[in-house]
Amino acid sequence: MMTLRTVDIVKRTGDVAKAILAGEKVVVARPRNENWVIMSEVDYKAMVARQNAEFIARLDRGQEDIKNGRLITKTMEELRAMEESL
Repeated sequence: MMTLRTVDIVKRTGDVAKAILAGEKVVVARPRNENWVIMSEVDYKAMVARQNAEFIARLDRGQEDIKNGRLITKTMEELRAMEESL
């Protein structure tokens, strides 16, 4: 992973673009640690697909838990009592 300042990105646009397209991630250092990360569209789509697959898997596990009776139920009174005990 390459870390650059905004001014370096402007000065080295061609080199940075080639690195990104080759799979490199670029961190753009900004004041107050408000950094950016630049990556290729291919890498971005792969990251989103992986996150979506992980989310779907969690939903599927939840559905299986419900189907198999592995859940906890509370009445509103029980929830209020829990809240008051905090």
